[in-house]
Amino acid sequence: MKKTFQILIFTFFPYLIQAQTYLSNLEQEYFEAYEIDSTQTDLFKGLCLIDSTFTEMRINSFKIELDQYISTLPPQEEDKKEMKRVKKIYEMVHDKYLSKYVAKSYFNEIFTTGNYNCVSATALYAYIFDRLNIPYHIKELPTHVYLIAYPATYKIQIETTVPGSSGFYVPQKSEIEKIVNQLVENKLISKAELQKDGYDKVFNDFFYNDPSIGRNELIGIQYYNKALFDYVEDQNAISSLGNLLKSMQFYKSPLAQSLLKDLLYLAVSEDKISQKENIVLVLKNLKKINLDKNFNRDYIEFILYKLYSNDEINFAIIESFITDFETIEDVKLKEITLRYTYEYLAERYSSKYEFKKALNYGEKLLEMEPKSKLAQEVVIFNSVQIASKSVYNEEAYFNFDAICQKYPFTMEDNRVVAVYINFYTVLLDTNIHSKNEKDLMTYFGKFESIVQAKKELILSIYSNMVAEIYLAVGRYYYGQSITQKALDIFNKGLVLFPDHEELIKMVEWAKEDLD
Repeated sequence: MKKTFQILIFTFFPYLIQAQTYLSNLEQEYFEAYEIDSTQTDLFKGLCLIDSTFTEMRINSFKIELDQYISTLPPQEEDKKEMKRVKKIYEMVHDKYLSKYVAKSYFNEIFTTGNYNCVSATALYAYIFDRLNIPYHIKELPTHVYLIAYPATYKIQIETTVPGSSGFYVPQKSEIEKIVNQLVENKLISKAELQKDGYDKVFNDFFYNDPSIGRNELIGIQYYNKALFDYVEDQNAISSLGNLLKSMQFYKSPLAQSLLKDLLYLAVSEDKISQKENIVLVLKNLKKINLDKNFNRDYIEFILYKLYSNDEINFAIIESFITDFETIEDVKLKEITLRYTYEYLAERYSSKYEFKKALNYGEKLLEMEPKSKLAQEVVIFNSVQIASKSVYNEEAYFNFDAICQKYPFTMEDNRVVAVYINFYTVLLDTNIHSKNEKDLMTYFGKFESIVQAKKELILSIYSNMVAEIYLAVGRYYYGQSITQKALDIFNKGLVLFPDHEELIKMVEWAKEDLD
């Protein structure tokens, strides 16, 4: 399947990350701290960590240098002079730090080579405006980000990729009217809206009322761009996926979903995932997918199949993902991932003769869908196997009986009935030899109940075993001189097996003794 990617040189999107590979310990510490408390974020540091060569000392050095420079910028005076001050600051900063526009560049390069793009330059001005208490909004377009200083009053547009006076823009009244008239002509707004609200409000609503993005989201946009370059230029789906998932910790957008889905699919379909940590990376973050008509159950199950069948993955690793899948908010995605995982583990554990573990996942499947024939077969097969491998003692019986009582459908299966007959044969014989009459009659009562419930099946397949049970229990009481009780049991056997010679003989003996 061929996938097409639009290279957006700066802006974009995402979620949360787990099982991530980091460029440095410093980067890992930053991400982990952000996940604990996102309000205590050092924007400058976060923007620099995309370069693994930037140590804490180096970052602090550039930060101190920038802070010292900020202290030399024009201070705030009268409000009426603020537009001129912002323009002056814009020009001074641009001349000082921004030497060359390079699409593939990152924040740290501003301080080493002077290379910048709209993301890194916008981040620089955001940092400076924060220090100078200049209010601003960060705006995004499909392929661009920029700032608006004093968004509530002057609405000064800061275009960081346009040096000189062209990058500092405050629309005049005549320009506003011209632009709004063009919007009406293009039917982007109606004449009725213009008549009702007037030029200024229509202009402001159209260009300035879209939601702004937060300054920390610029960190995510940087990682998104790196993810795009990793894939498009280097064809490295795993590296791209790692950077995309980093970006998702700071910035959410539907566009990231498209790239995320493509990367997940391509990574497994082209067998690019080999190392265990990369497989874990994909599985841990599969829960961030938003399902749609093009990325549905079949895609999710294909990805899981490819990952679970990888030689690097064992059962313990797969089981560790269940906790993550259980936290998925999308109900459908949660159901798909858990169901497939339970089915896979049930089948694989059964094939490895680990029947108790397989039974556990069969029960989990039944919790999800009680009428699932697959889940029912998993429960029946593995409970029968567990019992068959036991010594048919009371503990094994209670465990088997508990499953069958919990799931009535099990009693419709011939294998289950056979196991019950085997249990009663052994348990009745055990209590006969120990002369435990109380338990003997308890189990005999249960035995008779299943015989009556499944008479046709039992008599057609297990007639000899059933007849021997009636004989053995009857003989026990006959030997204890409890003759009437023995006769009653022999007669019950004769009802089922009227031509059974041994039962006929024992009935005659019991009657003679009673006479």
